[in-house]
Amino acid sequence: MSSQKITEIETRFPNLEVGAFNGILMYSVQTRRKLGITTGRLRWHFISTATEVEIKNNNPMRVFFNTGRGKWDQHGKPENESLCTKCSMDYVQDDYDFTANRPIAMREVYELIRNNDISGARISRHPYNLRELMTALSFKYRDDPQLVLDWLSLAFCGVYEGCKKEFNINKIFDPQVIKRDVALFLTKNVENVRDFEDISVQEASQKFEWFENIMKEAIGILKEHLVWAKRCVAKAEELGKIKNVFVPALSQRIRVIMVRCDSPKTAAFARSKGYNVVIQINKSGHVQVHGGCLKETTDGHTIKKWINMSWVAKELRFWEARFRGVTIAESDWTISDVVHDTDGKKIPWYLPEFLTSLYNGTMSSRDVSPTQIRDSKMFEIICKAFRSDRCEMLTQIDDGPREIVEKALV
Repeated sequence: MSSQKITEIETRFPNLEVGAFNGILMYSVQTRRKLGITTGRLRWHFISTATEVEIKNNNPMRVFFNTGRGKWDQHGKPENESLCTKCSMDYVQDDYDFTANRPIAMREVYELIRNNDISGARISRHPYNLRELMTALSFKYRDDPQLVLDWLSLAFCGVYEGCKKEFNINKIFDPQVIKRDVALFLTKNVENVRDFEDISVQEASQKFEWFENIMKEAIGILKEHLVWAKRCVAKAEELGKIKNVFVPALSQRIRVIMVRCDSPKTAAFARSKGYNVVIQINKSGHVQVHGGCLKETTDGHTIKKWINMSWVAKELRFWEARFRGVTIAESDWTISDVVHDTDGKKIPWYLPEFLTSLYNGTMSSRDVSPTQIRDSKMFEIICKAFRSDRCEMLTQIDDGPREIVEKALV
């Protein structure tokens, strides 16, 4: 039993890790007791990813998860200095092995979640899988993160319930499977009183109806966003916002496109059209640079290659600081996370630890200031950075770890 009593958890906008974590708290009385969480009293607080977290000791019942600070956080840890090797759930798992004495399938689910967070690996090939549904809800309910977490946590309770019976790891995150297993979880919940509160049969039925309606809404949003993304990509092609760029590190050309669109389906659709890098400009002026992998088979081995965005981040940070009339304080402008100016303010380009994308504001950090680099200049900067001999590559052979290399594999 944990000596610390936890009543509040502070986190960023809900993602798969947050949903999986709260789902296991709802699903497992043993986990809650081990972590010191008092039944019925847990509250979640949500902050922007742009907000600096200051951990104080005046509230020992409040902990931080996936916020950029605290023991249950992957960001800034020594083991994640170059490429991300641990996710925030790993640190909870280190404190309490919540997959122990449970079906082996739960460990497989956990591995899918951590690999998605660490390297962006997909959790399912279904177009409306749990991650896609979560993204759609995050877009629609960006001002109501608690609703997104409530729905996502219940979905994970269904996933965990599904781990106990005949199991297909390739289907566990598909919408119809999740819906079936959530219904099973709620039925058993009435009988076994496993949630934070006892619920009646009528309440279980109402919860399932709510869950099902939200899922239908999310699928509808995804369909609309795909149409939106297709239209915006076609417009970018019509305007000639594309370029073939030779990347020395890859020893080949890549296709780059710059698209004006808010749809979270933009990058995925553009990749399906053969673009390797997607520069997405939102109506707010925020920009996301999405990378994609090149895949080839050599001597029976699958080799995946990505552009390491560190050098791109350095160039955009340099020009951002120049247009803002400030000086960057850090000596290394290629580091993951963010860099600061000499007054301690953030230069608004965030590089995740996995190094294959670059962000100037996201749905979970809308209070980041939009870039001051105009579109045409930004396109020029990014393409020029790709051509540089300083631009490196990330490779992955079969299912091995990603590695940073300075030139293409021979």
